[in-house]
Amino acid sequence: MGRCCQIENTLTTRVGDVWRKRSKAGDGTVASTGDANGAQVLRLQITHILGVGGGAWTSYKAITVTADLHEGIKVICNTEINR
Repeated sequence: MGRCCQIENTLTTRVGDVWRKRSKAGDGTVASTGDANGAQVLRLQITHILGVGGGAWTSYKAITVTADLHEGIKVICNTEINR
């Protein structure tokens, strides 16, 4: 069985670390089914991944992520990020 890149876990960890530092409150992450206790919630969705041939460091790689910032049930900000 091959090794999987586990992009979902990597994205959660890295974004959670930055979010925790910027918000200066909470753990930075909450389970998708968990209660945020009134805090703002940043929901990320990977919408596109492209990895053409080669290895991890060669050839073209791309990812698109949609980010929605929620306050309660209302989306107060959203964006799409490409890299």
